[in-house]
Amino acid sequence: MCTIKYLAEEVEASLKAALPNQRKTQREKLSLAIAAAFETRTGNTMEIASALPLDTKRTDMRYQWFSRLLANEHIDPDEVMTPFAKQSLIEACQQGETIILSIDQSSVEDRHSILMVSLRYGERALPLLWCVSPGIGNMGFDPYQKNLLDNIHACLPKNARVLLLGDRFYGTVNLIRYCQKHKWHYRLRLKSTLSVYTGSVSTTTGELAKKARKKRKHGLYLKDEVFLTEQLVETYIGILHEPGHEEAWIIAMDVPATYYRVRDYGRQRSIENLFSDFKTRGFDLEKSQLIYPDRLSRLILILSLAIHWAARTGRQDALKNPLPIEKKAQQNPDNDSIVRRAVRQALSWFKRGLRLLRYKAQCLLPLPMLYERAT
Repeated sequence: MCTIKYLAEEVEASLKAALPNQRKTQREKLSLAIAAAFETRTGNTMEIASALPLDTKRTDMRYQWFSRLLANEHIDPDEVMTPFAKQSLIEACQQGETIILSIDQSSVEDRHSILMVSLRYGERALPLLWCVSPGIGNMGFDPYQKNLLDNIHACLPKNARVLLLGDRFYGTVNLIRYCQKHKWHYRLRLKSTLSVYTGSVSTTTGELAKKARKKRKHGLYLKDEVFLTEQLVETYIGILHEPGHEEAWIIAMDVPATYYRVRDYGRQRSIENLFSDFKTRGFDLEKSQLIYPDRLSRLILILSLAIHWAARTGRQDALKNPLPIEKKAQQNPDNDSIVRRAVRQALSWFKRGLRLLRYKAQCLLPLPMLYERAT
């Protein structure tokens, strides 16, 4: 309990800096919940509630307290998460780097669908904003994807370069147009059934993929824009079909296609790793047993802030106290084998920060801040 109280005090200080106008009672309750979730490392609401340092010995009273917090309509996940999303986006482009965003959807026990936009952070990703819908159907562009991306756009630093990644559920005309409107780079995987007009021939993306198998490097990289579907949306297309894989990557992009630009799509895997942090390899969100989408969204908020804190702490530790293999990779950045070995052997920033924060909290040592106002 002492550890959780100490963690909660640090979280409350960060929430106060990020959300100075938030009600004190909301801030205190959120801080306790985040600290308890961080310590228990679970999405099971009963387990989180049982760890809460409240002045009662009854577990059912703790559970009622936590349930009321998740049901509090005055806690808006987007409002709470926005300053932390802005902080992460600013950090991601401090040296002029391109911000790499991923959009993807996951389900929780066939009860809810979660549409999330994440930021690539090291080899994994950080949750930025999300929305939850009952059922497991595909959450379409309007209103779900559009509203979510509009909120992300409002968080972006001025003149930031953005690369948006999405799998075949998001390779749609509407999303391509959205990226083009906001001058975002994009790598969006397309289905094999879309019609394509190359300027001289009408075909499908699937037929182009068949041709890619016969090409050098098992790819087809179009240097000229094509027109997608009957809406004739202009875009570039690159196709990569590596040996041993059943399906080709058919990627829509904003620039003339090359082998390496198509491979950019592989960074989409970072959001899959993030979902694993939420689920089986991390907080086991599927044990939440929540029925209402708004309550699940607030639970995701609690777990997301815990992930942000751990990942930021792990990143800071990797920069200040690199492991021997990480030092070697920093000294030989052009040696791919050393860099890959460093990535394999080093812990993810999330797991590294998780261990470090727990150790420091148990020893009552100063903890890194969850939020530091950008200058």
